[in-house]
Amino acid sequence: MPEESDPPRKFYGLKESEFDEVNKRSDHHASIDAKDLFRHAAGTGNAMPARPTSGASGPDRNTLSRPASSLSGIPNQPRAPGENDVHGILQDNLARANAAGLNELAEKPARPSRRKRDYWFLMVAGNALLAVLFASATASGNAFLMAFAAGGIGLISAGLTWVMWFVMDDY
Repeated sequence: MPEESDPPRKFYGLKESEFDEVNKRSDHHASIDAKDLFRHAAGTGNAMPARPTSGASGPDRNTLSRPASSLSGIPNQPRAPGENDVHGILQDNLARANAAGLNELAEKPARPSRRKRDYWFLMVAGNALLAVLFASATASGNAFLMAFAAGGIGLISAGLTWVMWFVMDDY
């Protein structure tokens, strides 16, 4: 039986993407990179300024503190609003939402506190268990168990009150 030929090899790659250039630069403004800014700040035509011969290293502080806004290649005037003016679109969306009443909030009635319900449930349930232990210890005459049950009632009451009303927030 003759060998089957392999199918042609597929080549995968990323498709070309097109982006809309929103803020187009005018032709008379050349692109400026970091080296141009450094040259302008140092006041030299070289990419790196000459090192000072005195013992200090690095460029002079006074030459680096000049404002970079004085570059002739950087436009200082604000650009005219284009066809996708973000602030205008957001103002239109806000006006449309206000007209539909989406930004108006209605008063909600105050709901009952679940913290108070949980506090009383835990207080009664926890102390009831220890009260049963205390009663059984009293009936049997076990003073050791009575002292621990009474201490537990006090500890649960004080601890639960502290946590529920001073540590936790309303929920």
